[in-house]
Amino acid sequence: MKGTAECRAKAFREICGLEGEPEGGGGEEISFTFDTGDIIKLKNMVLRVTGSQQLKHLTSTAEGLHEGAGQGAGLPYRSSLSQVLHCSLVTLLRDIVTSCTLPLDPGFYHQLVKVCELEMEGGVRELGSSASASSNERAFHVICILSAATDMLVWASRNDTEIDSTFHRLSSLLTVHTSRFNVLVSPLRATILEGISSLAVRSQTLIPAALNTYKDLLYSSLLARMYSDAVASGNMESVLTARPTSFQMLTSYRLTSVHVSRADAFACVQWTLGQVVYSTLQAACEGGREVMDGFLASLGNKLYTTDANDNFALRTAECIVMVLGHVASHMGSKFNVVATVTGMFGQRLFHPTSSLDGKLVGELARIAAHTADPETMEEVVRLMSLSLGESSPNKEKKYGHIYQPMMDSLTFLARYLGDGEQRRELLLKTLQQFIQQGIMAKKASDSTQSTHKATSSSFSLGLLLPIIAGLAERVEPFTDPPKKVIVIFRDFWLYCVVMGFSESAGVFPAGWYRSVQAVARKSPLLLSMGAGQFLDKELELNRPLRIESIGQGDVQEARQSLLDGLDRSLELDRLVVRLSFSQCLYLISIHRLETLRLETSTKNFPLVFNYLEDKGLQGELWVAIEKIAHKLFDQYIEQMQAKTATEESAAELESLTELLVFKFNHIRGRIKQLADKFISKVVDKFSHLLWSRRVVYTMLDLLHQLSLSLHTMDPDRRRSLVVTLPDLPHSVTVPENATKREKTVSYFAQRVEQILELAMRWSPRETTSILLEYVRSVASSAHHSGVSLATAQINNYFDLNPHNKHVPPVVSESRPSCVKDHLSLLSSSLHRRTHHSGEVAGMMTAASIMAGVSPGNEGREKQETWLNLQLYLPRNSEMLSGMGLTTSW
Repeated sequence: MKGTAECRAKAFREICGLEGEPEGGGGEEISFTFDTGDIIKLKNMVLRVTGSQQLKHLTSTAEGLHEGAGQGAGLPYRSSLSQVLHCSLVTLLRDIVTSCTLPLDPGFYHQLVKVCELEMEGGVRELGSSASASSNERAFHVICILSAATDMLVWASRNDTEIDSTFHRLSSLLTVHTSRFNVLVSPLRATILEGISSLAVRSQTLIPAALNTYKDLLYSSLLARMYSDAVASGNMESVLTARPTSFQMLTSYRLTSVHVSRADAFACVQWTLGQVVYSTLQAACEGGREVMDGFLASLGNKLYTTDANDNFALRTAECIVMVLGHVASHMGSKFNVVATVTGMFGQRLFHPTSSLDGKLVGELARIAAHTADPETMEEVVRLMSLSLGESSPNKEKKYGHIYQPMMDSLTFLARYLGDGEQRRELLLKTLQQFIQQGIMAKKASDSTQSTHKATSSSFSLGLLLPIIAGLAERVEPFTDPPKKVIVIFRDFWLYCVVMGFSESAGVFPAGWYRSVQAVARKSPLLLSMGAGQFLDKELELNRPLRIESIGQGDVQEARQSLLDGLDRSLELDRLVVRLSFSQCLYLISIHRLETLRLETSTKNFPLVFNYLEDKGLQGELWVAIEKIAHKLFDQYIEQMQAKTATEESAAELESLTELLVFKFNHIRGRIKQLADKFISKVVDKFSHLLWSRRVVYTMLDLLHQLSLSLHTMDPDRRRSLVVTLPDLPHSVTVPENATKREKTVSYFAQRVEQILELAMRWSPRETTSILLEYVRSVASSAHHSGVSLATAQINNYFDLNPHNKHVPPVVSESRPSCVKDHLSLLSSSLHRRTHHSGEVAGMMTAASIMAGVSPGNEGREKQETWLNLQLYLPRNSEMLSGMGLTTSW
């Protein structure tokens, strides 16, 4: 066992008497190439070894050696060594012969059928023996042998007689009770079901008999008892989506014990039963749908006639529902199966009320998730409204028994619903249900003084949050939604604020706060949608908390909560006193939503400007939004400072600064002032932005474009103009009035000049280099305002030349400018930059031609280009120094 893969492969071929070498080699996975002679030899060897006394003799010999070595009596196997080897050889033969596609002699198949029948008869006797009854491990190996024999028997049955004989043999074994091994033997039953289905598909005359066999298993006490045990174990999934594991993985085999969970045992049989029913019905439909219709009708009749007071009958009915749900989920729209099955479920649902209703709800959700059938989806939403809409204490709880199954079904839909549009619709429906349940919970808390009642209502409402988050995570963000969607989300965030779900510290589970964060990532902005002066009235009419349920204490609490969330000031205190209850909740909702959104990603901060530019927010509301923007910007700065400095974080800061530069020229004065404050804050904390090439270029380019707007309009004409820059998503709407345009350009030029002066003071060399490069890069023979400002800043930095720096001011003032200034250095620097940049570009082009690499090898071409360039660089150090570069560059 400690040998390499090659040694084990060589030993295997020597034992089997096979010639030749395996394909591959050198790795753990080695594939063999067998011919028909090899397969026959292997079969004969396995039959010879398992059919003789050699294995038993080997076991006794090994036990004697083990005991003689002083290791105590018995081998470290709970099963005998002969059984372990027998199991290994039979499964080896199964794996090889069932994957064989070569034509074999009919006698080979016939002999293999006889051998498999003997193995199965012996295995059934062994399971009933006292030896197997004393050991799960011994029974485990017997079941492995029976499963391998079943697979080979089905594969080897070729003629009609053998197929018919094998079919009846497997059918008789399916419902056999095996005493205490009913759980352990469940994977064998799954293998038998697959064998019956395979035989029925190959010989379609057996399809009616196969369907009757499936019904016998469905109606049997065996399956109902397995289901009851699985439910009692507490590990049963509400909806089965796949066979839990293969036969080998289902049984966790160790030296000390073999254990199969009851839930996995039932799930294995139940899922396989649904799969084989689907496969058989699909084969039956090739000759017409009469057989399928009859089979579904018989199951439907059994479902309708189930006694709601008989627990055993209800378990059987639930198994039928799971099979029908499996078939409908896999059939989809073919043969109108979905409509047939959902019709059956609808007729049985609540007629009469029983525990079966929960399983019907779960399977309806399964069908909706896998088929995206709109009618089934509508039925699920209707049931959601019935089950979750009973928070009112004055309402008879007729549908309370499907509350938990409905929650499980919504969780399932959030995970598996594939259609994107349906996910969005379900999310909105669930949000509406959350709001409706919140209204009922608020009424319940208002109608009683019991704290326990109010807390219970909040917890009932919070249970929907993980479901809403699961749906929200799988939809695209709501970027430009209709007004109806904004109102739904606005009411949702109102209840999150009122109930305390949006606070990280509280009595609720931490998972609920994470769920609210997940919803915030996809939530739309809570804009007024152009409501203007009617926003206040809209908030009063549309909010779920009606005015009659609001007391003066609630109003004071809302105002205080708003003040606590923002930075207190005398202006803010005077402002909040004038706000109504609905306005306070609206502002708190915005603050909490955008705080959560910012916590998930700092890239979301620019969204705050959408609120500031919302024309529907006026007066006190706009001032409060401005205070919220200040608070959010401080949070943004803190989060960026906590980040590790990377290229990505630097690019994010530059992108925000570009946005602030554009907002500094906003047509609204208060937004202009706010952007100016933000620019001051961000460069104070991240001073490198002052000499950022990207930021400097953006300011100078925007200054030039704004200056052009002064000449594009006749002063007497009133026309709006939008200024943009290439490759940037921002824009500036310049004022229509010519005088205001003059002021905009003047103020911006002064601000840019101040920023560049500050950059020169902090980092003169870097800033000068960036400005020189900007002047060189602008290809324009006409006037350019950005170039003019950059040139002026460079000239101010150069000031006097070295010969005049220490000359007394009186003497210096009398000298002409051409003698004392340093403009010649500026001119020569620009000349050298332009000249040497052209040389470098030419060398790069020449080196690329010298490399001569064909297209598709860009990586190698780039490498050779740099190698050729580096051969030239040492001889041109003077050129590089003139450009402000070094050879390490």
